[in-house]
Amino acid sequence: MVKKLSLYLASSCLVGAATRYDGAASPIKSFISFLRNKSVLLVCPEIMGGLSVPRLPARITGSFPASGEKVLAGRASVKTKNGRDVTVHFIRGAQLVQTLIKSFHIHKSYLKSKSPSCGYGSVYKGNGVLAALLKKNNIRIVSL
Repeated sequence: MVKKLSLYLASSCLVGAATRYDGAASPIKSFISFLRNKSVLLVCPEIMGGLSVPRLPARITGSFPASGEKVLAGRASVKTKNGRDVTVHFIRGAQLVQTLIKSFHIHKSYLKSKSPSCGYGSVYKGNGVLAALLKKNNIRIVSL
């Protein structure tokens, strides 16, 4: 009998990759220890969507509460600190992650809190763009 591989999805900044907007990482030592001997797919939807490191910080804008769900529905946008619209990058990155999740049959994710991409239940009382898409597809989300 072949053992089924359990693969998790995680925000790459949580394990020490310098993918945040400011070129930093947000490593969580206890999370890194938890992941030992587990199969993990590390992603940064903002980079996957075509944004660089470093980049200007961005936030979801639109009617309150602004959320990733509204971005996906075309009723809100993601803009950088200087007003550049980067919505297309956030949506493209989330869609690429969604494709990977379906390809690898991932059912659980660990995402960076307070992020306009990955934030879950904490970004303007809504979710980030990726978190909204994962929630829509019934992927379990743990916010770190």
